[in-house]
Amino acid sequence: MKLSFQEFENILLHDDYTVKEIRHLFNVVKKMDKESRLWVIKWILFGEYPNDEVEGVTIQELVNDLGYKPMNAFIVLDWLKTDPDTAKYFILKTSHSQDPSEQIGHEMLDFLQSRNIHQSPVMLEQTDTDVIE
Repeated sequence: MKLSFQEFENILLHDDYTVKEIRHLFNVVKKMDKESRLWVIKWILFGEYPNDEVEGVTIQELVNDLGYKPMNAFIVLDWLKTDPDTAKYFILKTSHSQDPSEQIGHEMLDFLQSRNIHQSPVMLEQTDTDVIE
């Protein structure tokens, strides 16, 4: 399954993301593992969340119960695979917040940078591989 940047952008523009944020998120998704990328693609193309659990957590719980934006939830679920203890701590820390989106955004940026995925001009520009597979 493949997903173009245009398809990705068309969906996320309705979720109050800026074009710059969408470009960054697209490139973050490209760096996820294959299973996580497939979850994002299915959500964008078909509007369905995966039923899979990672460390006992689902996308539905993150979105519906904790108020995460869907893309933040996908990033956190992927994070649970690579660093479960830190991701669980983060979830617990943000679970009491009335609006976790801004805090999640800042902390996710810190997490991505700790994984050497820095926001850079390259992360914000169109590339030759403007497709997620």
